Amino acid sequence: MEKDGTTLVMPDITKGCMLVTIYGSEIALIENFKSIIEYSDSIIKLQGKHKRLVIRGRELSIERYTKGDCKVCGVVEEFSFE
Repeated sequence: MEKDGTTLVMPDITKGCMLVTIYGSEIALIENFKSIIEYSDSIIKLQGKHKRLVIRGRELSIERYTKGDCKVCGVVEEFSFE
């Protein structure tokens, strides 16, 4: 995000950026990703257009998956980008 005078300018997610919404430490909604690279109960890797999102934790599961978005549940301990 950038501040332009008195207006806050949000990044344009139509350029292919992933959008990650976190609810506490047990639910994450991820939008605008290309594919699932790795999936186990301790790590989930999602490929975006420009970056790869890595989610680490315990008892992780993908509870909902549609083209371009998913809901990850479990004990989320770490998010990182590669």
